[in-house]
Amino acid sequence: MKNYWFLFWGYAVFWIGLAGFLWMLIRRQNQTRRRLDRMERELDQRRDGSS
Repeated sequence: MKNYWFLFWGYAVFWIGLAGFLWMLIRRQNQTRRRLDRMERELDQRRDGSS
């Protein structure tokens, strides 16, 4: 039977890369959500203050 270590490492690199990419997307989404929440609170405060 042939040695298929290159296939194992190819799949490993692919899945590690995909997991890293998804982790980065989740982090950026959470940062964007926090920023949007902060902007909404500031907008609400401005509306309440001007009424």
